[in-house]
Amino acid sequence: MGKITLNDVTVADAYMALLADRGIDYWFANAGTDFAPVVESLAKAQVLESRVPTAITCPHENTAMHMAIGYFLVTGKPQAVMVHVNVGTANGMNGLLNAARGHVRQLHGLPRRLPDAGLPRGLRARRDALHQLPHH
Repeated sequence: MGKITLNDVTVADAYMALLADRGIDYWFANAGTDFAPVVESLAKAQVLESRVPTAITCPHENTAMHMAIGYFLVTGKPQAVMVHVNVGTANGMNGLLNAARGHVRQLHGLPRRLPDAGLPRGLRARRDALHQLPHH
């Protein structure tokens, strides 16, 4: 894999650019509260015509996981999936088990709590309430 240099980008911008650079064509997702940075990155990439994986919105985490599995089985190229925290992670486990049994190559990114990033107290409280169960 070659080295790429990214300037003046967010972590989400870098993540999506690196996925594309590593041959990821599609990003399957059932969006949740922790997706805002990636959605903003995808919008920015569209305006700047940057190369990023094509986002596919899925109605359920099982759908997202199995679409990525199917793509791999047809092309031999692993794809990216992002699921919502808590129940989304649990729903995605079905696909992980199927992928493991089918020897599908996988990269796992675990959802984490949103950073404070100078958020006002009211927004931090809402954020903390949204993310309390998955992380405690």
